[in-house]
Amino acid sequence: MSLARIPDEVLTIILDWSAFEKNQAAAAKVRKEKAILWTKLDRRLRNIAINHRPLWSTIHLQWSPEMVQLFLDRSRRRNLSVYLETRAVSSKNKALKQIAWTNFFTDEMANIVFLKANIDEAWENGKLAKALARTPAPKLRHLELIYDHGRASPIDKPRLFNNQAPLLGRIELATDDACALKDFSSLQEVVMRVGPNNFRTTLERLSESTSIVTLTIKGTRGWRSSPVPAPPVDHKPFQLSCTSLAIQDINSLRSNYIVSNIQHQNLRHLAVHENMVPNTDQPTVPFLSVVSTFPRLSLPKDSHVKFTFYPTCFALEVQGFHYLTGWSDAELLSRITRDSIFESILNAIHVVWTTNDEKNIPVTHLTIVNKILPPHDKKTKTRRSTKAPPKKLAPSMDLDDLEGLLAYTFHVFDAVYSLKVEGYATPVVDVLVQTNEESESEWEEYYLPELAFIQIGPTPGTTDEPYCSAESLSTLKTQREEVFRLPTMTRTP
Repeated sequence: MSLARIPDEVLTIILDWSAFEKNQAAAAKVRKEKAILWTKLDRRLRNIAINHRPLWSTIHLQWSPEMVQLFLDRSRRRNLSVYLETRAVSSKNKALKQIAWTNFFTDEMANIVFLKANIDEAWENGKLAKALARTPAPKLRHLELIYDHGRASPIDKPRLFNNQAPLLGRIELATDDACALKDFSSLQEVVMRVGPNNFRTTLERLSESTSIVTLTIKGTRGWRSSPVPAPPVDHKPFQLSCTSLAIQDINSLRSNYIVSNIQHQNLRHLAVHENMVPNTDQPTVPFLSVVSTFPRLSLPKDSHVKFTFYPTCFALEVQGFHYLTGWSDAELLSRITRDSIFESILNAIHVVWTTNDEKNIPVTHLTIVNKILPPHDKKTKTRRSTKAPPKKLAPSMDLDDLEGLLAYTFHVFDAVYSLKVEGYATPVVDVLVQTNEESESEWEEYYLPELAFIQIGPTPGTTDEPYCSAESLSTLKTQREEVFRLPTMTRTP
């Protein structure tokens, strides 16, 4: 079918899809080239393209001033989606570009519905910052702003859009300031980056906003040295309105501070992904925030628990709570041994069991995900290298560590009757068929004496990871057949 026979309505859909580019790095170039191309094919397409406002309403400020103006005119300045990526801009005529961007935000902010700007420290500019801080945005619904302004804030009172953005529903903010959000009454989803300059004040600002439903707090990349702030004498827990809270890329001491200093009544889901660091009082012992925070969480009653084991990560999951701790920074953990990491994880598993036991919630459904693999059998020849020595690696868990952790897990969670094993299942099954030497029974007892159902298979979404040896499966089947009249066994192909 020729273009001449395609209805105008269908062509406008084609126009929109042709100018869309999923890769953000290429989006600015693709949008500009495709939009201009449609105006050069024939007279009909040119008229349709020029009059199709959505084709021109997405503007990248790294374009030339003439191109920005062309898109502005053809979009008729309505419902603009605006992008600014300073890392893609040449520093030539830097001052003129900063002035142009400042004028654009001052003049067009009232027409912007979507704004994504990454302004790195090299492009720091006080007037540009003030334009974002003091210009109302009456139509803005979505904001993603990265503004690294170095040591000192270019504005005296950190705020956005003069606190006038009544339709703003989602914000991703990465800046050293702690901007006030309480006046944005439609704001429901917030992603905030915190660092040494705004850690505590950001929590204070977030507690002032009563409309937030989903909150994510992310740590600044490379943030190490600043101490955790001490609460004031008259400190009260931060009252957050959100029902879902995620803490990401923050060390375990700081994540513990956050969880310990907020009220949990509204929370229905909490996710903590932290970086393991040494305990302040015991620098040779790793600190896991879950040990102190898990018993205080107001979680729904649930009999399901999931543990995931990686060489340098450990995760646990229950209904309403997901926790992951990782230890990949060898320099930061220079005084911590593999044995102390093992003991800390063992303690975390113990806390989960004791907390459920105290709340009279027996764990009946257990999922084990194992990502710790056997060492490679192939011997590799070592060659003398002229390069710099390899970077020191953090201590990692091996299959011996896994065996000890699983043995303890199977021992304390003895009410489990449904077990699901994902990933490399052989070492898990091998532990399961061992005799429980810690059992207090007068007769020989195996782990998980109440087990009635087991499912073994790869992690969902994976196809190439190790599974379970036939020998281990055969041993399990024989043992459980003799002792427990063969439980239901499902093998996932």
